[in-house]
Amino acid sequence: MRIVNDIVLDEELDLLFVDGDLFVSDTTLQHQKLIVETNKGDWKSSPEVGVDIKNYFLNENFSGLFTEIKKQLVIDGMNVQSVSIDENELLVIKAEYK
Repeated sequence: MRIVNDIVLDEELDLLFVDGDLFVSDTTLQHQKLIVETNKGDWKSSPEVGVDIKNYFLNENFSGLFTEIKKQLVIDGMNVQSVSIDENELLVIKAEYK
């Protein structure tokens, strides 16, 4: 497992500052969240990145959703063990950087 340290964003996707400095920490979960929630074309430097999870939920296409999440995370350099929905209907991703 490789730990990826990057600038951390707060819940509103603004830069997180701690004691006046940018906060840097393991951002694996943050990267997963951003990839899953954004749409293709949202990332100017990488227009093919993004899952657009809302579209899959609207169309109830969960197998397609899981496939696209796995594909996008692998492209980002992660080893994906599983993607599922738990009993509380929450998305569960088990993946880490290689």
